[in-house]
Amino acid sequence: MDTIKIEQNQFQILESFIEHVCESRHIYNYIGAISVTMENVMSLAKCSAEITVSSYKDGICFCINTEINSFDFNAFAAALSSENEQIFIISSLSDKAKVSNDGKTLSLYFRIEGIEEELFVDRKQKINTYSLQKVKVLN
Repeated sequence: MDTIKIEQNQFQILESFIEHVCESRHIYNYIGAISVTMENVMSLAKCSAEITVSSYKDGICFCINTEINSFDFNAFAAALSSENEQIFIISSLSDKAKVSNDGKTLSLYFRIEGIEEELFVDRKQKINTYSLQKVKVLN
């Protein structure tokens, strides 16, 4: 189990921690997806956090604990709206997101034992749909 206490804007330290976690578990091809997800988590948290990483049967879990209730994922249903860009990215790149402890804890699960083709296609479609909507908003 790996743990780090990090301030909201310490993205370089976060990147180094994620690289260490992925390299020590030989899951190099997950560094990008986990990094993008965790950067969005820390931006959403708006405070310092303790991040604990552990393994589970099919993959890896990042547990983010904050002192304030930073996480309200009732907004997942509206994840395609521009106000919820961070939530959309987090929910699209992780396999499961679980909020607990009155919004102070977020657990993110990433399957590393291989991803089903259907899930891969679904994620790709979500990202493409979201990108197209963002382009329409910007135009």
